[in-house]
Amino acid sequence: MRRREFTIGLVLVWSAQRARAQQPAKQHRVAIVIAGGTIARISETSSEPLSRRFFQAFFGELRPLGDV
Repeated sequence: MRRREFTIGLVLVWSAQRARAQQPAKQHRVAIVIAGGTIARISETSSEPLSRRFFQAFFGELRPLGDV
């Protein structure tokens, strides 16, 4: 009887460890606010040289983190 309870206890502990699900990775959000601008300015291929240079650097830093 004690051997059976011990075996059942081991199986329950083992199955409880296997049943834990991984938490999904936290997704970070970034908001870009441009007063009086168009959405087309927020791009690496913008027609405005200053915006293009800024957003190329911005997205270039986010890309290695896996956020783009």
